[in-house]
Amino acid sequence: MLRRLQPAPFWDLVGAELTEAVAGRAVVRIAARREFGRSGGMGDGTLHGGIVASAIDMAASCALITVLSEDEGRTTVDLTINYLAPARGDLTATGTLRRRGGRVAVIDIEVEAAGETVALGRATFAILRPAK
Repeated sequence: MLRRLQPAPFWDLVGAELTEAVAGRAVVRIAARREFGRSGGMGDGTLHGGIVASAIDMAASCALITVLSEDEGRTTVDLTINYLAPARGDLTATGTLRRRGGRVAVIDIEVEAAGETVALGRATFAILRPAK
C-alpha cells in the first residue's frame, strides 16, 4: 500500500508515518514539531488545527486505500472535524472505513495526542475509476 502513496511530498514535509494498515483501517502518526504550533499559542505546545486536519485526511485516505482495487483512485470530497481538546504532543490518527459504495466511501477518524482524544473527523471520498 505504501507504493500507492508515493511520491508523497506533503507526507515528507510534515514527517507523517503510516504505522498500521489493514482492510478498512489505517493509523497515521505525526510527531509534534515547533513549526506546527498554533498562532498565539504563547508557547503552551498546542498544535495548529491544520496539522490535526491533515492527519485526519491522511488516515482516512489510507483506510480507504486498503479496500480499493489497483485501478481505483480516491479524492476527498468532504471533511468534517470536531475539535474536542487542545492537541499537545505527537498525533495519532486512526481511520476506520464505515461504508464503501461503488462511487463514494465514508471514513470515521479519531485523533489522539498525549493519550487523549483531541478530535473526531468524518471524511467522504469519491472513488475514482479509470477513464474508458
